Amino acid sequence: MWFTAREEKCPARFEAPEAQIHLAGGDCSSKRRRCAVASLAMTFEDALVAVWRQVLVENAEVVKLGEKAYPVTMSKAKRLRQAAFVFEGKTIVGIEQNPKTKSRWALMARSGKKVMQFIQERRYVAVVADGKVILYGK
Repeated sequence: MWFTAREEKCPARFEAPEAQIHLAGGDCSSKRRRCAVASLAMTFEDALVAVWRQVLVENAEVVKLGEKAYPVTMSKAKRLRQAAFVFEGKTIVGIEQNPKTKSRWALMARSGKKVMQFIQERRYVAVVADGKVILYGK
């Protein structure tokens, strides 16, 4: 069966609906709020939000990006959720924000918001707080 693609925002997506193409006849009613759609090329920001959503919002044990799956683990020292994934050949680690520190991100985490920091090559590169991406910059 052939599907024709038409662009429209999917009502079941949490974030970045513009990164999806709705397939005619596609189903957006799944429990995990995922659509039966074909993804356009995923941007770095889309990947960060997808990891954040799966780890902190959906409490997934495995993060799925495209056809690849990455396990969600717990850090040994602080018992925070983390997921290491590969984006464009580089390993990125997403770590749940420790609410016991004194940063503004920890303050947000203590207030109930979902915050995840992302590290690449020992440097913090981004944070996702309640679905919004902030890139640390060059």
